[in-house]
Amino acid sequence: MKQYTQQPSLLALSPLFIFLGVYLVTSLIADDFYKVPITVAFVISSIAAIAMTRHLGLSERIAHFSGGASDKNILLMIWIFILAGAFAQSAKAMGAIDTFFRTTCFWPVSLSPLVLFLYRSGPPSERS
Repeated sequence: MKQYTQQPSLLALSPLFIFLGVYLVTSLIADDFYKVPITVAFVISSIAAIAMTRHLGLSERIAHFSGGASDKNILLMIWIFILAGAFAQSAKAMGAIDTFFRTTCFWPVSLSPLVLFLYRSGPPSERS
């Protein structure tokens, strides 16, 4: 794989801005941030990142993109993201969130600022 040295520029951050823009705009159009899968915005920004790489063929562009994505820190962040989502979904499915809310509602507010926050926001099943 060829190595290129270039000056830093904001163009390198454009896939990040594309990701944020696509996710925010589609979420605002759908009027709910949970209706839009985050993978859609990721795929669009990944395609933009591969397309904006110059001086390389398509197979070299994909290899360069995959090489950057296989960094151990990036993979660790991906695993944390996946496992956090799995934990949140399993906690929601077994009713742990509603149970925690109902349990903490009986605590005096002076014991925990968290109780005040939960009391003000209501249980997850009643929020819209």
